[in-house]
Amino acid sequence: MRKALPLVLVVVLGGLAFLGWQKKWFVGADNTDSSGTTSLAPADIEAHGELRGAGRVLPTDADPKEYEGDPVGKLKLAFGTASITGRVVSNDATPIRFARVSVVLSPPDGGHSVRSTKDGTFEIQGLAAGEYDVRASADGFVSRSVRTPGLVAGQAAAIGDITLKTKTASKEGLRVKVVEEASGRPVAGAKVLASTLNYALLVTLGAERTGTTDAITRQGVTDDNGVCEMTGLSVEKYDVVVEAKGFIMEPVENVVVAAGRVEHVAVALKPGMSIQGTVVDAEGSPVAGAFVTGLGFPSFRSYEGSKTSTAGTFTLDGLSPGGYMLVAASDGKGSGQSTGIKAGERAARIQLKGVGTVNGKVLVKGGGPVPEFILRPYTAGPFQYVYSRVTRVKDEGGKFTIQLPPGAYMIDVKADGASTTTTTSVSVTPNQTTDLTIELPPEGIVRGVVTDPEGNHLAGAEIFVKSGGFPPVPIREKYARTDGDGQFVLKGLALEPVKLHVRHAAFATSIIETTPVEPSKAKELTVKLGAGARVEGHVTTKEGTPVSGQRINLFQGFDFFSAKTAFTDDAGAFGFQAIAEGAYQCSIGRFENNATGQQKNVVVPVGGTVTIDFQTEGDKEAGGSISGTITIGGKPAVKANVVATDSRGEASGVSTETDGEGHYVARGLNAGDVRVQVSTQEGNFRTRGGRIEKAGGTAVIDVAFGASRVSGVLIGSDGKVTVSGAWVQAEVADPKAEDGGWARVRGFVTSGNDGQFAFQGLEPGTYRLRITGNMGGYAAKVTEPFSVTDGETKDLGRIQLAAGGGISGRVTNSEGSPMEGVGVSLENSRGEPVFLFSMSSTGSDGRYGMEGLEFGTYTVVFDKKGYAPARKAATVSAAGGATSDVVLVGGGSLAVAVEDESGQPVESALIELYENGKRVEKTLSIVNLFDAQVARTGKEGATTIADLSPSTYTVKAVKEGTSPMSDWPTATVVSGGVVTVKIVLRKGT
Repeated sequence: MRKALPLVLVVVLGGLAFLGWQKKWFVGADNTDSSGTTSLAPADIEAHGELRGAGRVLPTDADPKEYEGDPVGKLKLAFGTASITGRVVSNDATPIRFARVSVVLSPPDGGHSVRSTKDGTFEIQGLAAGEYDVRASADGFVSRSVRTPGLVAGQAAAIGDITLKTKTASKEGLRVKVVEEASGRPVAGAKVLASTLNYALLVTLGAERTGTTDAITRQGVTDDNGVCEMTGLSVEKYDVVVEAKGFIMEPVENVVVAAGRVEHVAVALKPGMSIQGTVVDAEGSPVAGAFVTGLGFPSFRSYEGSKTSTAGTFTLDGLSPGGYMLVAASDGKGSGQSTGIKAGERAARIQLKGVGTVNGKVLVKGGGPVPEFILRPYTAGPFQYVYSRVTRVKDEGGKFTIQLPPGAYMIDVKADGASTTTTTSVSVTPNQTTDLTIELPPEGIVRGVVTDPEGNHLAGAEIFVKSGGFPPVPIREKYARTDGDGQFVLKGLALEPVKLHVRHAAFATSIIETTPVEPSKAKELTVKLGAGARVEGHVTTKEGTPVSGQRINLFQGFDFFSAKTAFTDDAGAFGFQAIAEGAYQCSIGRFENNATGQQKNVVVPVGGTVTIDFQTEGDKEAGGSISGTITIGGKPAVKANVVATDSRGEASGVSTETDGEGHYVARGLNAGDVRVQVSTQEGNFRTRGGRIEKAGGTAVIDVAFGASRVSGVLIGSDGKVTVSGAWVQAEVADPKAEDGGWARVRGFVTSGNDGQFAFQGLEPGTYRLRITGNMGGYAAKVTEPFSVTDGETKDLGRIQLAAGGGISGRVTNSEGSPMEGVGVSLENSRGEPVFLFSMSSTGSDGRYGMEGLEFGTYTVVFDKKGYAPARKAATVSAAGGATSDVVLVGGGSLAVAVEDESGQPVESALIELYENGKRVEKTLSIVNLFDAQVARTGKEGATTIADLSPSTYTVKAVKEGTSPMSDWPTATVVSGGVVTVKIVLRKGT
């Protein structure tokens, strides 16, 4: 479940708009072979020696001196005077003959192996002092790696038996039961897809177009009992998609198939709806063969696409009731979108916006042209990389030509033998050509094996560099899977330190840091995964009755592509295995934005078991409620979304909506301070606070929006093409507005197909618009302030957006290690945040990219928990993108205690910091959303503000009905230190 959050609702919607061009809207299930399984690409192991051994037992033979080119029994090296002895045996202690045993050595000394004797013994002489990884393998057995003790010069060390497990036939699988929700009757003939590829990509692009060649996809059909069984699946995380004529397409995301068991998935289908419409080009002529898809709002669910007829018409089937954003794309015509379309619409219209051309050449750095390579263009907005597609080029001169919609792009370029390179900002203008030369530096690689805690090699483990931005996902050109022997080679890396994510469904995910080297110098790594922890619990009613078939989700922040899903059994029990250490959210119900259902926080240790239980009829301790009425210009706001929270923050989030009279009730909240976030169908947004005085009590929070209206139209850099799908938010321009940040925002809308936008329900005041031209990758823009009077209708006219440029760079710590998950935000030359919610962050290589910025001077702000924020100036110009690298250091902390005249603690006082007279505000970002809460004192009247830059701050405590006893104090914060400040408030002003 993803709770509705301020702007995330609009951010993701706008971020997905551009996927029309990138997609091609194909169903990925067609990429299957006759067995229904997409080929799983091996890890592309280079010719550096097979790991496999023979494993044959011939006890009556005399051992030969050699077997398949390797010595038998004894290997003599010349690197030192130490040696090791050991034996290779099976599970029942039977010796394994001709098992292959090798010691991992640095190139060029590696590649030497010995075969075990008929007694299973082996000896390796001539080793230098130190510790080594020893690998053993044999046909029919799982390969294994062990670590030697520290070897001593001139001595032999016995490492004992290396026990290899016998390979067994796969017992893993899925059993999917499909029924009609209303009647419970089984649905026969439903199509069932299970894929390691995210379902939204599966039904719109497919693995081939995304460049995901390692995806595993299986397909089946339900029988007369509504059951589809899939056996022999790899231990992996799958998305399950069910389609049946006349019903809504239903996905179940992140189903983990565990070792040795068949996972059961229950899917209930509802009757589906459809949308019909026409796609036209920039001149208004129908476009044949364009691809169209719909994105549900506010759930953000993807649906299977459709292709337009010769008359440019299309039909989308299997849709849920509600609103949609439709996206269309066609080669040579560009992309376009239409918002606010309701299921059942029969005259939807989408206009494509045209394309520009990029001509380029790819060269080896300091050398000649690259004859074969792939290109992956994408803008820096949310989901842009996720839905990007690749173009494969073969040209002896290294030349290419691609057509793209207008905007600012990054282009990833990958070629054999070179480092995968991302270009700086490339600006594309309609009907114009941009020339580009790309140089690829030398390639670095990482090779090794992945094992379980006992050293057994793991097949199918993923090793990848993780991207930054939203959402953070594996970089497809910097990705590998282990082969059947657990080996991998990760290519195309830069020759600099990098953090690699290593993931396997049966074990806890690990992150390792290493430095890629030239292929001839790469020594094998041994990556040992841990068992992780278990998260388990029960779902019951308030009376204690077990709830079976309840969906449970476990996830971290916005990394929902790595979430896990489970279903309760007949006893209401659920469990998640192999969970890595960290802070998680656990929810019940559908896993999508604005989903209803409970959510709780859980901190998972390195190992052991964590228990978390749910009651479907409310929390016994959280029996309070909030009620109220939402109005716009004095009239009821119907179907406005309301998210209520208490002191537990996001974990307590309760989502509901207003009825026909504008009334709402949110239940299941604790006593104390509470808040509601209100967003209306018209795009209005407001946050209001209140208080539930006692357990089980009620707070009344009404929200009244004004009667003024502001409208305008967005046009592109050529002054002609309208910009659709742009995010536009209206915010109060007064810097002293309540709480700052989100409290200033009064509305969110997206521009329509004709570029028009409008805000209803604004109050009198001074506003500015914050615009992100997401659909075409246009530059973010903050308008000059303008005033609105009570009941006024103001037309802002034409607002022109530009393609702009970008800023990219790398973030490291003081030791030079790349820093992952650093939030990156921008301030313009006026000191205003360019984005109130920044979706930019660093990947596991420490790199980030921000595109679509107006030309000018910016301050780049880097923020990560545990470190002091850093700020660097950067100038974006037409001459090219800016580069801004930074080193983060530790921050300081400020402990604030607030009391009244009698010395009693003051709860819920808002703490504000000022530096050089300017209020210090942290821009919300994808990495700090759950940590960047407003600083308020607790019951003890105290709070601590961490991760501050060394500086002198003025500290204020704001509490309604109080004033300070003296001047506001100042405090000087130093790196790594904690400074304490006490403030005394008195009643009255």
